[in-house]
Amino acid sequence: MQIELRILQLPVDYREVKQRVARIWEDLRPQFVVHVGVDPAAKAIFLEQCSKNRGYRDADIRGFRPECGVCLPDGPEVIASEVSMKAVSRRAAVQGVEVAFSRDAGRCVLLLGLWGRRKG
Repeated sequence: MQIELRILQLPVDYREVKQRVARIWEDLRPQFVVHVGVDPAAKAIFLEQCSKNRGYRDADIRGFRPECGVCLPDGPEVIASEVSMKAVSRRAAVQGVEVAFSRDAGRCVLLLGLWGRRKG
C-alpha cells in the first residue's frame, strides 16, 4: 500500500486556518490527519490525541480572538483521533528531539499538521 503524505504548516491565524482546513477537507479528502503541536520553547514534538473547540483566550498572530472563545461555533466540542498517538510516538524517531503524545492537546484551530491518503 502506498501512502501520499503531506506536511503543512499553518499559521496561528484563526480565520485563515478555518478557510484552509475547510478547503483541504473538500479538495484533498485526507483519510487521516495528525496534529503535531510545535512550541519553539518545547524540547519535544507532541502528537495530539484530540483537539478542543472552546477555551481560546489568546489572540492569534493578527490580534484576533474568536467570539466567546469558540473557534468553530457549530463544531464539535472535541475532535479525537482514532489513531493511537501514544503508539505512534513510541515508534517515531526524530534525531535529538523527543516525540511524545498528549491527551489534552491544543485547540481545533491547530488541528491540521500532517495528513495522508492512499495513492491510486
